[in-house]
This record gives sequence, C-alpha cells and structure tokens, in this order.
Amino acid sequence: MYIKVNTAIMFVLLLMSDITKLNAQESDFTCKNRANEFLEKLIGTWEVNTKDRTSPGSYETNSGISVITSSIEGCGIKESFRGTFRGKPYGREVMIIGNDTSSIEMVALDSEHNSFSLLSGNIVESTLIVYWYRDPENKKLQSKYILTSENPEQFEFSSYLSTDYGDTWALTHERKYSRKVD
Repeated sequence: MYIKVNTAIMFVLLLMSDITKLNAQESDFTCKNRANEFLEKLIGTWEVNTKDRTSPGSYETNSGISVITSSIEGCGIKESFRGTFRGKPYGREVMIIGNDTSSIEMVALDSEHNSFSLLSGNIVESTLIVYWYRDPENKKLQSKYILTSENPEQFEFSSYLSTDYGDTWALTHERKYSRKVD
C-alpha cells in the first residue's frame, strides 16, 4: 500500500509540475489572472471544523488544521490538511491551479481512500465549483465540490455526492475554515 500511495503522489506531482510549466511558459513565468487572484486569498493557516458523512444520513463532527501555500510561480495553491475522521488521523492534499480567468484544475489526495482524483471546474464571482465523474460518459456517479469565499477570514469548502446523474445531491463533507491567529 505504501508503494501504491507514493507512486500516485509522484504521478500527481509530476503531472501538476507539467501543467504549471505549461502555464508559466505561456505567460512569461507568471500565472497571474482572475482565477489566481481568487485562490491567493486562501493562502494562510486555517482552523477547520468539519461535518463528515460516515454513511448515508449519518455524520460526525471533526476538526483539523489546514495550511494553504502558493504553488510555483503563483499559478495556484496547495492545501495540506491534517485532522481526524472516524476517530483516526486523516490527511488530505489538494492542489488547485487557475488556468485562466475562471477555469481551474484540481488534484486531490486523501488518506481515507489512498488515491487521487483529477477534477475540473470554474470560478463564478466568489464561488468555485468543481466536478468529478466516475465515468465521464455516463455521469451517473459524480461528486461536486463547492468553495465559497466572501470573507477574507473565513471560507467553506464542501463536497456532495450524486448517484442519479446529478438530479439529487447528498452532503459528504462540510468544511468551515477560520483564519488561525498566531
């Protein structure tokens, strides 16, 4: 299992490095655009309170700390979250790259599934919406991630699951971030 996770992490880091290099080469080593301006507001250390689904209709509350840093050349952000889930240590790494004025790419690694996901989405005003499809052609099973940021001291990043082609959505994780004061 250790090799599987390390291989996945290396693949994702190489992939994100290639995406970042492409963006940087196209814009003279800067990725500054409207999407990145939105993401830069999230840089910092955050206390995170979560509502996590343990089974359909059942939730538990958890907490943790998230450190969000700038990615290479200011093209996006990287989040490192450490907390608990189901009474055990839980970690998550998320990298979000702003492609242009509103589109983004997101990579998520988490210790619950020992896997990574590649997602695409858009920023509309103060909301980022990202989708993942188990089968992009079918779209029966899909996840939706919504990040809202209207206050520089707080934001919310929640995820939802649909098993019926997006007709109905169930909350899977609600994460409320408050800027940590040192």
